[in-house]
Amino acid sequence: MDSLDFMNIRRFISSLIRNRNYFFKVAITVGVTSSIITLLRSRLFRIIIRTLPRDLKLAWIFAKLNCIILYRASLKRTIPKLFRNTLRKYPKKVAFHFEDETWTFEKVDEFSNLIGNYFKGLGYKRGDSVALLMDNRPEYVCIWLGLAKVGIITALINTNLISRDALSHAIKSGNCNSIIFGSKFKQMIEKVEKIMPELKIFQFNDHEGEILPDAVNLKQEIQNLSNGRNSLDSDIDEGKPEDKLIYIYTSGTTGLPKASIIKNSRYYLGYIVFNLGVDIKTEDVIYTPVPLYHTLGGMCGVSQALIKGATVVIRNKFSASNFWKDCEKYQCTMSQYIGEMARYVILAHQRSENKPSYKLKKMYGNGMKPTTWKQFVEAFNVGQIYEFYGSTEGNFALFNLDNKIGAVGYLPVYGDFAVPMTLIKCDSKGNPIRNAKGFCEICDYNETGLLICKISKLLPVTRFDGYTNEESTKKKILRDVLKKGDTYFNTGDVLVRDDHGYFYFKDRTGDTFRWKGENVSTTEVEDILSSILNKDVAVYGVEIPGSEGRAGMAAIVDQSKSLDLEQLKQICKENLPSYSIPVFLRIVQRIPQTGTFKIQKMDLQQEGYDINIVQDDLFFLDPCKKEYVKLEIDIYNDIINSKLRL
Repeated sequence: MDSLDFMNIRRFISSLIRNRNYFFKVAITVGVTSSIITLLRSRLFRIIIRTLPRDLKLAWIFAKLNCIILYRASLKRTIPKLFRNTLRKYPKKVAFHFEDETWTFEKVDEFSNLIGNYFKGLGYKRGDSVALLMDNRPEYVCIWLGLAKVGIITALINTNLISRDALSHAIKSGNCNSIIFGSKFKQMIEKVEKIMPELKIFQFNDHEGEILPDAVNLKQEIQNLSNGRNSLDSDIDEGKPEDKLIYIYTSGTTGLPKASIIKNSRYYLGYIVFNLGVDIKTEDVIYTPVPLYHTLGGMCGVSQALIKGATVVIRNKFSASNFWKDCEKYQCTMSQYIGEMARYVILAHQRSENKPSYKLKKMYGNGMKPTTWKQFVEAFNVGQIYEFYGSTEGNFALFNLDNKIGAVGYLPVYGDFAVPMTLIKCDSKGNPIRNAKGFCEICDYNETGLLICKISKLLPVTRFDGYTNEESTKKKILRDVLKKGDTYFNTGDVLVRDDHGYFYFKDRTGDTFRWKGENVSTTEVEDILSSILNKDVAVYGVEIPGSEGRAGMAAIVDQSKSLDLEQLKQICKENLPSYSIPVFLRIVQRIPQTGTFKIQKMDLQQEGYDINIVQDDLFFLDPCKKEYVKLEIDIYNDIINSKLRL
């Protein structure tokens, strides 16, 4: 290399050094520009832009929710105090419609004062518990509100607890030594009286009839009460937000119901979540055909009257054929729903030429299956369906605010760090899977997992008050989940989240089963079969000796004996993967359900396909013939003895 070349190289290097800032700026600009172009072209960016309006709406509601809760907590308001405010604003406004009765807020206050004064006069104290067993009616709400005014906790008993043991269990788990019951339930109370002779019984004789020998005629007693109309303001003022208000029982789909603690603060939370999410106004008229002992009706529905001042239409018992008649009669602007209600309404009106002349604007509830959802909206032109996910005792909820069919709610795809809810990997029984370090692992998008919610002192909406039974409370808490020392509420439900942040309910733990190496969602199979067959269907897994996992079995209601097995086979083949097709069929007259239309599968699953126990017709998908055949004793024995491989 000659001296001239060497000098040129030195000059070039010197130039680079002198202009290094310029070159760094160019490099950074090129890098940033390249990154921005890559981001703009990415799928994640397109999803963020597409979901931004939805996510901003949710963020605003969530921020407003926490601010309101913190503000209300500082005011130390209870439900009786909030109702008193509503009463002062709207004394003559209609609080409840019931059949041909109209209950103003003034009337609700007067009746609840009668109840509060009566039990206070009997010596009941703040913190005592009284069970309530009645059908839907305005007095139902007034009774627990009146008791709450003097600090007495009401245990809202499921009216479907017809067995002696189940009812006595519910009364005991609510720590109740007294029960108020409607005359309709006299026989149930007589059964319980024999094993709980110490139980004080108060019969609300809604229809003039016979009073049980040991019962107090509550309706007559409060009518004769001289001080019944006295104000209970001093008792109401003693109440605190953290006082227990009512007990609401879990549905009992997998065992005996547990009494969930609903404090005044939690009841208010249930109110404000739905008030903000559904945007409920004072002038709204809400149709409530769901049970008032249930969270949706008794808390998320009734609260809109007690606290907001909206009007609630109470239906004694859900009737699909009267659904639109009631909505037209009372000029309802929105309705609640649960489970299969919407499908029953569709079936009741599909042959009717008279379409309802009055359309609801909104419906809110949970359990509407995707196929039913689409059919319902198209048939009745309801503008907005607010499907949500939550549980009576749960510490967080999901809300579908933008009509995404089938979704139970959503969370921003970029905001996982800011929300307490997540999906973790689990086995087919719903048990969390822990890695070598002992921690759980978060699911990827489109991966089914167990939904858990962090219990945090910083976020008031994530508190977990638990059950009256401390052992049951402990079982619902997961510890050391993602890091040492953290605690999460185990919902016991299996969901999946897509890459747009939408959550879809898959199953309750214990319902999902594994067959042929694949996970089978009973909810999905039930949805497909019930929507096509227009029949009630329950799907569950049953054990096969010598086979891994559980085979699918479907109980199908066929009262008219119109089920075509060949057609059913084709429906399964065209709509289900091979591993999800039911191996066994059970033709039944009815499927056991809770009062909120949740299927009770425990007895069905325990009986399985045992031909010696089951009296209903049983069928079996013959692996050789590829068709459903009647399950005879010889086939049953071959299956039990592992001679017939499935």
